[in-house]
Formats: sequence, structure tokens, C-alpha cells
Amino acid sequence: GNLQVLDGQNKVFWSSNLSHDNASNSSVAYLQDTGNLVLYSNKREGIIWQSFQHPTDTLLPKMRNGVYQDTNKRHEVVRSWKSPSDPSSGRFTIGMTPRRPAEGFVWDNGRPYWRTGPWNGNFFIGLPRMYYWVLIHGFTLQNDHKGLPTLMFSSEDPAVMDHYVLTHDGVVLHKEWNKTNRNWDILWKSIDSDCDVYGKCGPFGICNPREPRMCRCLEGFEPTNYEHDDLVTEK
Repeated sequence: GNLQVLDGQNKVFWSSNLSHDNASNSSVAYLQDTGNLVLYSNKREGIIWQSFQHPTDTLLPKMRNGVYQDTNKRHEVVRSWKSPSDPSSGRFTIGMTPRRPAEGFVWDNGRPYWRTGPWNGNFFIGLPRMYYWVLIHGFTLQNDHKGLPTLMFSSEDPAVMDHYVLTHDGVVLHKEWNKTNRNWDILWKSIDSDCDVYGKCGPFGICNPREPRMCRCLEGFEPTNYEHDDLVTEK
């Protein structure tokens, strides 16, 4: 009743790790049109495991991305690969915050690395272009059975194939399939410069990627580290 991936020596490389109570000798695996791999119990009477609840580095249409909480090891969050060629769990995770208004974050080993800004009921206010994405892709924010926010998107045009991916170095990419060139075009990325990184210049710093030295202090503050100029404090 368990899904397993075996290596060349028939050793288990990966397993769905279902308990004997949930697993069945007559389970059936079914790949849905959404890309969700579902494991059903006898005669497809109930779902006992599905890949959409165990995402890796990619968010597909109709897949929900939940709240990242390190304390209870929630699965429903997108997690980066360790490297471009190593699909094991990497440093970065993207998910929603439990507080209201909800907000999306990328975490670097639990530390904030990038943020979307709060959800205003239609889109994240820190992502100006998201207003147009909502019209095309239909983003929705709903609470799960525990009352925690989950984010989902689905394209209104079935001919459009797109997804979001969290790279090994913490960048969120929005990709769309180009039928003419037969490759994935990058429509948007979360980080264009170092100034897009959360708190790049410290709590009292201003970041400008066009300046020779990106970080400078607000009036009345000065750098505490003249070598890096990324942490500032009051005079």
C-alpha cells in the first residue's frame, strides 16, 4: 500500500511512509490531470496519500501552500532543493504567516529572507504586479481546517501552463510554458537585486541598488560595521 522509489540495488530511496492502519494491499495510485499523484484505498473509496500535500520546490495550479511552522513540521509548504542537481531539502522554505493579515515569506533556515507584504483581500500589497496576476490566475487565500491561511492559484485559461518554483538560492520564479520555443519562460522573479532581500541594510538602513554602496543610514543613525555597512544603530 506504500508508494516507493527504489535504486538499482532495490534499496528504498523514497517512500510515502504510510502506517499499516492507512495502507492497503489493494491501494491504487492515480495521476490526476492537475499533476497530483493520489494514492487511493480499496476501489478508490478514499484518499490515503497525495503529492499535493507533500510539495517539494514547486507550486502547481490548485495546489495549496500553507503556513510554515517549524514546531509541528507542516508538510504543505514549498521547500527548495539543496542544489540545482540535489533534490534533497534545502535551506529555503516559502509559506504563509498565521497572523492576520496573512503574509507570504521565504525563510532561510527559519530566518526571514523575502516577503510579499500583507494580503489585502485580493493580492499581496508588496507585489504591485500581482494585481494583474489575480485577473489571469485567480489567486485565493482560504483557511484550512485549523483556521490557518493557505494560498492557491489556478489559471482561468486551460491552455496556459504555468507554475511557481523556489530555487536552491531562495528566489521565487513564475514560469510559463512557451509552446513555440518549447521551454519554460520566466515571467517574474522575487529578487532582482540584493535590496529585495529582507532587512538587507538592517533595521534603520535604506537600500538603493543604484548607489555604489547600496546601504546607507536614516538621518540620526550611523553604521556599526563600516566594512559591510549593513547594520546601523542610533548615534
